[in-house]
Amino acid sequence: MNRGREALRGWEETWSAAFAARGHRVVIEVEPAVEPPASALWHWWITFRAGDAELDAIAAPEPEALAFEDERGRFEEVIPLSEVAAHVLRWLTDDLR
Repeated sequence: MNRGREALRGWEETWSAAFAARGHRVVIEVEPAVEPPASALWHWWITFRAGDAELDAIAAPEPEALAFEDERGRFEEVIPLSEVAAHVLRWLTDDLR
């Protein structure tokens, strides 16, 4: 298994715990399930889903941050891994209003 995927798996647990602590159930899906080719600029597609709401992000081979998709379909909002849970919770709170 790729070290980058292992790192994301650890962060998934951290993020899920942060969501649960705030009373939210957020499903996190990471694709592809297998290691992408070395030539890929972005190795991982991450989807955060809560009910009908969905937020997508991409991650580089050795992720230090996720690039989140904005309303225009661009992945320009770069969030450090340590701030992802707070970012997703803000988005979720805004989306539920």
